[in-house]
Amino acid sequence: MNLLRNKKGQASSSGEDDGQTYVVSSKVYYFAIMLVILVLALTAFVLISRGYMSSLVAVPNVLVHDLVIARVTNVCFVANDTNTNQKIQNTIDLNSFTDEQLENCFVGKSSPRVVLKLRSLDDSFDYVEVFSSKGGLSQVDERYLLVKTNDGKFHPGILRIEQAK
Repeated sequence: MNLLRNKKGQASSSGEDDGQTYVVSSKVYYFAIMLVILVLALTAFVLISRGYMSSLVAVPNVLVHDLVIARVTNVCFVANDTNTNQKIQNTIDLNSFTDEQLENCFVGKSSPRVVLKLRSLDDSFDYVEVFSSKGGLSQVDERYLLVKTNDGKFHPGILRIEQAK
């Protein structure tokens, strides 16, 4: 098995020492340097392409705000129908309208800073406020919806959503 392909490398491996064994070691250094250059080039390519792709997929703040509203009214605090055990969209269960439920609803790095204020239109329940965080809130929206109270009845209410941009 002849691993060394040139005459100088073969001569030094056969036991003849003529001082020219540097050929094999210089190839190892060459390939090590080329490997480092290749890894750096690939890393630069990946970083540049990720930055370019994130600039292409810019999400407007209005869309993020609408997604938060949809999640709050249709997932986080949604009321269940006791007869069919199905969720009733755009209704809020007053029992689940708590700070803990809001924190459990939005988990992860990109949890929005939001304040939710719920008030009754017919004075059937007290004013309720839920905080995810305070300060820096600038985008405000109000939604009319139904609120399921402790007695199981639905009453009209207004949900005020204040969210940071």
